[in-house]
Order: sequence, then structure tokens, then C-alpha cells
Amino acid sequence: MTAINGAARACASVSTMRQEHQVAIIGGGMVGETLAALLASRGIDTALIEAQATAAFAPDSEPDLRVSALNPLSTALLHSLGAWERVQAMRAEPFRRMQVFEGDQRPGLCFDAAEVDGEALGHIVENRIVQSALQSLQQPYLHRYCPARLRAMVTLPDRCELHLDTGQRLRVQLVIGADGAHSQVRQWAHIDTEFVHYAQQALVLNAVVDHDDATWQRFVPSGAQALLPLPGRRASLVWYHDASHCAHIQSLDRQAQCEHLMQAFPEELGKVEAVLASGHFPLSMHHARRYWAPRVALVGDAAHSVHPLAGQGVNLGLLDAQALADVLSAQGDCGDSASLRRYEQARRADNAMMLRALHSVYQTFSVDQPLWSGARAALLAMSHRAGPAKRWVMRHAAGERV
Repeated sequence: MTAINGAARACASVSTMRQEHQVAIIGGGMVGETLAALLASRGIDTALIEAQATAAFAPDSEPDLRVSALNPLSTALLHSLGAWERVQAMRAEPFRRMQVFEGDQRPGLCFDAAEVDGEALGHIVENRIVQSALQSLQQPYLHRYCPARLRAMVTLPDRCELHLDTGQRLRVQLVIGADGAHSQVRQWAHIDTEFVHYAQQALVLNAVVDHDDATWQRFVPSGAQALLPLPGRRASLVWYHDASHCAHIQSLDRQAQCEHLMQAFPEELGKVEAVLASGHFPLSMHHARRYWAPRVALVGDAAHSVHPLAGQGVNLGLLDAQALADVLSAQGDCGDSASLRRYEQARRADNAMMLRALHSVYQTFSVDQPLWSGARAALLAMSHRAGPAKRWVMRHAAGERV
């Protein structure tokens, strides 16, 4: 028997009630909620443990700072669960074109959904809206424990026993860590990770600007700048910069932030009428050396996190959820090691390839030298003219196996 976290005895004294489920998912973010819905829809008795409830959606509320770019494969997955229609009934913004350029050198690399016969390259959606849509589904095999936190996990050969801070005790065949980059489940399962801490941070600002159905990203010496369109005349502006600069911009009053953005961002931004909210967070990349341990599996950011340059993080996590659900649906014992090994084989190599690719992009565009800048601009222009190769990249970003 392996006991993880000495709080188990204290929890045991609070309550002797024990609930039994096949699977327990720790973390109710977008990946955890999607996996829970997938498993429950296939008749797998699932417990979802989440520390904080998602705030109810209000149609007149301003967009949240936490948004994601969902590719067509991700939206198709949500549609299969009946959640995508609920997302659209709240709000989501499609983008049909994307431009990537170096400094002031246009046109750079341009993508258009028409080139791959698609309606959109993706949708920008607030994370909380995806969570709300999934939570509204009727799932008889899904049991929510919220608000609740995992306080201890005891791993036995045939099961895991979980102790929650509510005093409840759960017995499950498998524990799934969907609890983010600093995963407690991963730590308690003694799964090591490879970490890269970037020198930059991401400054995110929600603003009122005029925009069309396009998103763009510009590379400058200080770091990339991007616009992600939101419904109405709203947009999420992202600026990768050093920590002190991000903190300085966030400390300015709203009018000063508007003026600073218009001075520093390209002309594509246009007039910033107002900044509604801002925040900044550090950037890092990590990859778990294993995606499973006895009676434990990892998905999403608990298993891997990528540089957000290409907005692929949540899309990779949703592919994890789909792959793990497919594996578990074929098993009587959800914690069977052979099944967990198949899940790892299905996902780890693909995720590693994306992590390496985005890390290479970061390294390539972080060199502040004129010769490098010219070479990067030439590379983007050449890529724009390379029709088959560009379409391959677009299909890969859309989640297709190419």
C-alpha cells in the first residue's frame, strides 16, 4: 500500500462515509469537464472534484480575461457532447483569417479558412463559458463534488481511496489529474517533469476596438503582440514582454494603457477606445516524463503545457481527453495499467512534437538582431507562398491527423 500525504488519517476521523465511483477527475477546468462529460456519456461512473464553482454567465457581462482559441476539432468534440450549441448561445467569436508578420514587414504569413474549405480557422471563447456549457449537460453518471479539495490519496493495487476536505471519502479505480500545471495529483504520484521557464510574461488586456473576423500576431524585439477577436467590439490583446514592463503597463490607469497600446502596437490595432481589464502571468513549458502511474493518469496542463504563441494548449488537452475516454470505454477496470500505457502511447509523442515546435518558434523569434529579423521576415514570406506546406500547417493546427 502506498499512502500519499499524511492528512489521510485526519480526514478519516471526520467522516466514515465512502462513495464508490469508477473514475475520479481532479480539476474542473475545460479539459476536466470535457473528459467528465465524455466518460459519463459512455456510462462510466465518474466523480468530478473541483475547488471552486464557475460563476453563472450573464449576457451583459464583459468578457473574462481567460480566453482560448478552439480549433475545429475541439469545437466538433464539444458539439458531439451537446455543449457547443450552448457555448454559441452564450458567446463565441469565429476567426476566419490569421496574419503573422515580423515587425513592420507585411504581409508576412497569412492563413485563410477558405484555403482549406473551412468556415473558420477557430473560435475565441472564454474559458468560463465552455465550463458553464459542459456543466449544464444532464449526465446521470456524473457526480460533482464542488466546492471540494483533495486532501489525501491512498493508492492500493486494485483501487485508490481519496479524502476530501469536506470529510467525504471516495473509492475509485482510477484518479485522473486535470488539475493544471502545478498538479497535486502529479506530485503525489511521483511523476517527474521537464520544465523550461521563459524570461517573458504574457500581458493580457481586454479592450474596446474595431476588428473584423481576423486575428493577427506580430513579432517585435521585446516579444510577440497579438489580437484575438471577441464578440462585439471587444478584443483580447496579448503582449509578451519582460516581467517589469508587464507590471508597469498593468499599473497605469486605463487611459494611459490605451495610449501605450496604440503607440506600441501595429496600425492593424486601430483606435483603442477603452481597456476593460488587464492581467499578466509568467510563461513556462513543461512535459511530464510519464502520463500515468499505478491507478493514476494525467491530462491537459497536468501532463504538459506549451508556450501560448499558437494557442494550442487547450486543444492538446482536449485531444488527451478524447484519447483517454476512448481507452477507458473499452475496459472493465478503468485503472488497468495496460490501458493507461496505450493512452500514453497515443498522446505523448504528438504532444512532445508540438512542445518542441513551439519552443523552437519562441527561440527563433526571440533573437534581437537585424540579420535574424530580416531572415525571419523572409521565412514568413516564403511560407506564405508555399501553398501545400501552408495548408499542411493549417490542417495540423485545426487538429487533423496529417
